[in-house]
Parts: sequence; structure tokens; C-alpha cells
Amino acid sequence: MPISSLNKADPISLGANDGLRPADQPPGVLVSCGQIVGVFGVRGGLKVLSQTDPPEKLLSYRPWWLGPSGCESPIVPVSGRWLRRSLLMVLLPGIRDRDQARAYVGLAVAVQRKLFPNPVPGQFYWADLVGLAVEDLEGHVRGTVREIVRGPSGDVLDIQGEEPLLIPFLWQETIVAVDLTAGLIRVVWPERF
Repeated sequence: MPISSLNKADPISLGANDGLRPADQPPGVLVSCGQIVGVFGVRGGLKVLSQTDPPEKLLSYRPWWLGPSGCESPIVPVSGRWLRRSLLMVLLPGIRDRDQARAYVGLAVAVQRKLFPNPVPGQFYWADLVGLAVEDLEGHVRGTVREIVRGPSGDVLDIQGEEPLLIPFLWQETIVAVDLTAGLIRVVWPERF
């Protein structure tokens, strides 16, 4: 049941109100779980590309935090339904027509990490991999995971380090181990192309 980041927003650690962010910011970590990608109909419906598995699971998380990373605002969807593949149709409060809905296109949809059910041992959420160190089989740290990129032929780790690299997430082929406690992913580091 992995969840990956659609945009380049890393999880944001938020604590008590420190005077630097609005008091209505949530405690905990926000994880990007979707993006508003278009309008639906003439009555203000929005198309949301969900990054949850299954896609309609996003509708059960409340509230949503809309906006660019670090500037999210809370909102509770009025209603929503699955359309096809990973696409949802959602109605948000106060949006009554297509013109109002257009202002929301492009915004990320984030939810609090604490709302996710705990994964079973040996499983993890994509969001938990962002920021982990990446180590090759010889024990050299090669960088950190910047984001998980979802592609049509599989998911890819975007590694930021001395040598920025995209590594396909192929369990036991390129990804040997994931240790969340140690904050480490062991990979088969590819030779130069």
C-alpha cells in the first residue's frame, strides 16, 4: 500500500505553533498524496490525481491540506467519487462553478502522516523513504532519496548526492534492503553508463 509523492514536495515536519506558521497548521508530518489536475463539469467539481492505493482511499483521509509545500490550508471535501484509474472527482466547500474551480488546478493534496494505518512488518509507505540515506553494497553512502517518481513501467528513486541518479525500484534487483529504523536503503549501485 505504498504512497508516493507526485510533486517534489518532501514531507514537512510541523510542531507546536512557533509564530512562523499559522496556528491552524497540523502537528506531525504532511505527505503529498495527490494533485488537483483539472475541473469536472460546470458546478465546480475538481479532478484529483490520487497517489494512494487504492485511489479512492484518499477520500477517506480528512482534512486535506491544499497548497504548495509549507503553505497548505486545511479543507474537508464535501463529496467525491472514483472516476477511472487514479482519477477522482471531488467537490470542495465554497466552489460553486467552473471558474472558481480553475483556481485550484495544480495544487497538491496532502494529508497528515498519522492518518495512515501502520504498515505490516516488512512493508512501508513511499513517503517514509524520502530523506533516507542510500548506501551501495560496499557500505558507501551515495546520497539521499529526494523523491519517488511514478512511471508507467515502474517506480524510480531520485537519488541526490555527488552523482544524482535515478534508480528503478526493483525489489531484490536494484533495492536490496530498506531499514527505516536505521534510515537507510541498500542498493546495487550501477556502473557508469
